[in-house]
Amino acid sequence: FFQAEDGIRDAQESRGLGDVYKRQDTNREIALNAAKVDAAFKMTQEDENLIGLIKKELEDLNKLCEQKKMAEHELREKIRNNKAEMSQMSADTVSYTHLTLPTIYSVQISVVAVSLQ
Repeated sequence: FFQAEDGIRDAQESRGLGDVYKRQDTNREIALNAAKVDAAFKMTQEDENLIGLIKKELEDLNKLCEQKKMAEHELREKIRNNKAEMSQMSADTVSYTHLTLPTIYSVQISVVAVSLQ
């Protein structure tokens, strides 16, 4: 192994300060890429948290939707029952339109007063 000017041992012979600067550039690139990876990882975690919240909200909305569907079904059933009951009530009613009203007779009574003296 050969030791470069920056103190790093290398498998190949150092060619001077140029190798030191190349390593510094490479180290900067590595640090920059590591920062990008950390930022992407953080965004991924935030995205996962957001996805979890959205899933929870969708589950809650689905439950609410199911409750509303059940309530709608119950109301539709009540309406059907009420219609059937009203239909039965109208079938049970008696129509009096075929009957005639009795003729009213008027009777006149005359009273005559007679004096007996």
